[in-house]
Amino acid sequence: GRETELDVLMRHVEAAADKCEPQLVMVEGDRGTGKTTLCDAFARNVRFGQQARISHATGVEAWGTAERYSVLTDALGLLGRQYPHLVPGIVNRRAPGWLPRFPSWRHALSASPGNSDEDALTTDEQLCRELIAALDELTVDVPLLVILENLQWADIGTIEFLRLLARGQPPARLCVIATFCASTPTPAVDRLERLARDLRTSRCASLIRLWPFTPAQVVQYVERRFGMRVAEKIALPLYEAGGGNPQLAVTTLDTLVRLGVLHSAEGGWRLSTTAEQLDAVLQIGLTEALQTQIDRLSNDDHAIVEAAATLGVEFTADAVAEALGVARPMIVRRRLASLAERHLLVKPIDGDWRAPGAAAVAFKFRHPVTMDLMLDRSPLKSRMRSAAPADQRRATAPRRA
Repeated sequence: GRETELDVLMRHVEAAADKCEPQLVMVEGDRGTGKTTLCDAFARNVRFGQQARISHATGVEAWGTAERYSVLTDALGLLGRQYPHLVPGIVNRRAPGWLPRFPSWRHALSASPGNSDEDALTTDEQLCRELIAALDELTVDVPLLVILENLQWADIGTIEFLRLLARGQPPARLCVIATFCASTPTPAVDRLERLARDLRTSRCASLIRLWPFTPAQVVQYVERRFGMRVAEKIALPLYEAGGGNPQLAVTTLDTLVRLGVLHSAEGGWRLSTTAEQLDAVLQIGLTEALQTQIDRLSNDDHAIVEAAATLGVEFTADAVAEALGVARPMIVRRRLASLAERHLLVKPIDGDWRAPGAAAVAFKFRHPVTMDLMLDRSPLKSRMRSAAPADQRRATAPRRA
């Protein structure tokens, strides 16, 4: 379902290889939209389709301040392990400020500590220019693809590296793919979004935003994996329940396979359930996947969804704000609208939920199991507020006008 995005990535690698112009592709998407899957599939295509060096590193959430250049250090370290007779020497010549991060390289090169002192380089820009120069030399014989994932957790110096690379100087057969999640509130995200806006007119850079799958893409995925008969039964209900989130769809289907509800038989895959039982079967598969989405909510979004769960399957932003004691319902509406736009857990019932003055617009959970999962984890106070049976809560939930 991501053929268009794969084509964009391939065009940039080919441009780097053929025109000797550094390329930067930024891939933004919420958790579970397939950023890692896209990068892995593309790396396989490059590996089997043409001669190239490939490195990969992933940002990790840190307690406190992000480690300086940790993602770039990991990517450079992987290249050093893949090409031990090439990379350390190039770094020694072109990027000596990076050698203190690799003590074994300095020892092998008999480098004097005084000749490679990172502290002597006073700015991020100087260190980044050194690294770009080293990567440039690595592309003399073959192109280089560097994949940097989860840069919402990166330090500001790493973003500076991307900014300098996007300028296209010096010439190099280098392509960098940088992924991030814009819904994660970190200082790096603000700078990444600003950089993405600056790249709109660049011919050497692109921004790919991964949205949830459309109904047609969910049907296509299920059909490819399980065949047309299964897709006809489960694909559209799966989309409605999960909003097209690729990870949720995959996790749900994997759970159904593990439980034997989806099983391979003579002539293809079979779904062992009737139409009347389908919702209950989906709920079994969805529980684990939805729990993962809940666990990944920010603190603010988690509090809003938890408050909404105490109100029923359907609710308004005004009612959620009142339950939370928030004086400005507009804040809650914007957070709910953001979740709905990203197809996470909730969706608008009707009306223009982005319009000014629409603070009381109604939302609903994509699947009632989300409400039950939230209430199962709620503090005792929330449990007491929602002690009414589920059917009663649904009956008293806000209705559309």
